[in-house]
Amino acid sequence: MILARVRQKVNEGSALADCPAEHRAVFPDLYINMVRSGESAGQPGRRAGAHGNFLDSQNELRSKVSSAMAYPILMARGWHWRQ
Repeated sequence: MILARVRQKVNEGSALADCPAEHRAVFPDLYINMVRSGESAGQPGRRAGAHGNFLDSQNELRSKVSSAMAYPILMARGWHWRQ
């Protein structure tokens, strides 16, 4: 839904970086700034791969941290329940 709105705004002539900036809850500031720098350099297509790689690596890191923290949290809660 949000991507459809971003696409519509771009098709209407809005700057590419301004469209995701309207949805800061979904698009992080770093991502918006990367889009803006690609636009400024006149190479938004070359930067698109970097954006995708950034989001993929960010999601992968978030997943690893969540997985690594799950066991200690469960053990701490289990220990607390037994007392």
